[in-house]
Amino acid sequence: MKSELRLSFLCALALAGALPNLSLSQQQPANGQSAVHRIGFLGLRPMPESEPAIRQLRAGLQGLGYVEGKNYVLEIRLADDNASRYPALVRELTKANVKMIVAASIPAAVAIHKENPLMTIVIAQGPDIVGNKLADSAERPGGVATGLEELKPGNTGRRLRLLKQVRPSLSRVAVLSPAPSENGHVVQYREAEQTAAAIGVSLRSYRVSATSDFDKVFDAITSDGAEGMVVFNGLLPSPIQRRIVEFAAQRRVPTIYASEQFVVAGGLMSYGADQPGRFRLAAPIVDKILKGAKPGDLPLIYDAQLRLFLNARAAEKLGITLPQSLLAEAHTVLN
Repeated sequence: MKSELRLSFLCALALAGALPNLSLSQQQPANGQSAVHRIGFLGLRPMPESEPAIRQLRAGLQGLGYVEGKNYVLEIRLADDNASRYPALVRELTKANVKMIVAASIPAAVAIHKENPLMTIVIAQGPDIVGNKLADSAERPGGVATGLEELKPGNTGRRLRLLKQVRPSLSRVAVLSPAPSENGHVVQYREAEQTAAAIGVSLRSYRVSATSDFDKVFDAITSDGAEGMVVFNGLLPSPIQRRIVEFAAQRRVPTIYASEQFVVAGGLMSYGADQPGRFRLAAPIVDKILKGAKPGDLPLIYDAQLRLFLNARAAEKLGITLPQSLLAEAHTVLN
């Protein structure tokens, strides 16, 4: 009897010792293959406009040794310019068991965090990540989100100076601010005010979003006698971007934007980071998290290089001769 009890006890010990190894073997793919990571992507734009960013993210991951379909899967969800779809898309990604979601904007990141507070978020572009309460600080985000911060000091002031350079007589400037948080607006406007005082122009600010009545906004800008416009960092649906470009052309108001997408749509000029390129820069952050880093320990990063885009055809329609110094500085000149 004692020998039977002893044998049972030894078998139990052996089984207990094997359980951790059994659990580990269930977590690792068979045949020595690496784990397949499921990564989500949440964006506002339809696929034709989102594709360059997605391509850059994939290229960045490929450069780090990831092979789509072999050791990672990218689950893409796009709101097609309708931000009200974000919650449902986040639920879809959650059901798809993604490890993290790459957010293409601050509103997308906010929607992810609201719908699934535990989901890891890598923000590929967005102004004022801290002000939108997605991080405690730039140096130590502290939560489930990290990424690339758009509001690099000096950007807004530089845009205003560039606008003055193409039209030296400029004295009254309208500011369109689609910043997703009030703090993000204040940071940009404070810098614009300081530059405006130095170069002798006055500003009037218009806070806008996807739901704004742009007919009223445009009427107010016209009534105010604006001679130029600056559009702050912040994402707007493509149809609204085109409306702003069309208004600036019709009213012959030279305008500088934070995104080259406006210039591609016919706008005069932009100064900012390479938007699709931000998603390549997001890839190393994704890699670190997949390898065990906590997003809250990864500092927010700024884009290293900013690019000047010019549209020569738009300048001609506005009766503007682009200075040679500006043409020499430009990264791209569209003709």
